[in-house]
Amino acid sequence: SGAYLDWLAYSLTDDIILNTSPDTNISFDETVPADTCKKTVATISDDVREALEYTYPYFSSASMPTKFSVSELKRRFDYEDALSAKLSSENFSLTPVFCDVADEASINALFETVGEVDILINNAGVAGFSLLSDITSGDWDRMINTNLKSVFLMSREASKGMIRNKSGKIINISSVWGLVGASCESHYSASKAGIIGFTRALAKELGPSGICVNCIAPGVIETEMNAHLSPEDMASLCEETPLGRIGKPEDVAHAALFFAEADFVTGETLSVGGGFGM
Repeated sequence: SGAYLDWLAYSLTDDIILNTSPDTNISFDETVPADTCKKTVATISDDVREALEYTYPYFSSASMPTKFSVSELKRRFDYEDALSAKLSSENFSLTPVFCDVADEASINALFETVGEVDILINNAGVAGFSLLSDITSGDWDRMINTNLKSVFLMSREASKGMIRNKSGKIINISSVWGLVGASCESHYSASKAGIIGFTRALAKELGPSGICVNCIAPGVIETEMNAHLSPEDMASLCEETPLGRIGKPEDVAHAALFFAEADFVTGETLSVGGGFGM
């Protein structure tokens, strides 16, 4: 199990940053087995097929997820092509790599490609809304594996090079529900609370090696994960937020940039939610 995500590794100034990108918009009724994906993708366009073979070095290997969404992959290629062109014009580089965040072998293959990183942002995640009585063991495992186990696996691999270099930043993305809990989201809340505890423990462990480990707990942010909410739901959430608006991805990015640049801050969890959940 696990979400099937792309990983964005890109260089910012002299730093190598590895950022996990959540893929919450996959429509699984459009998925196909990985062993037939080349044929399926080739029927969409030769550009997509060539981009897969050129951009994703593990397209045919064991690191490839067992299933993926063809339409979602095409959408992400369009986005990443545009982002890559923008970054290139500003003398930055972007390298997308396809990886299953819940799979140890896939992550190992990722680091064989990327090598050492200076900053790790554990941003991949999935959400779910269910009564406790309706949550299956499979639901629980998928949530914990994607949201929490991935943070452990990624941090373990990234920290090896950081320890050697006596330097590094690990930035974990939790949630306000990891701080206060959410009704009918017990598995999600548990996974996000686990990230906060992991952050504090790892900060103590890696501090002597000069590595800072911090956490961001976003409130309600305008992302695809919340796209299913109705205008009425969003208006209600705005009313519950003291600053009176829904957060934007840039709000979280500013917090990540702060942690990426701060050299004397570690073990902290910064809530970025306009006061939501206080």
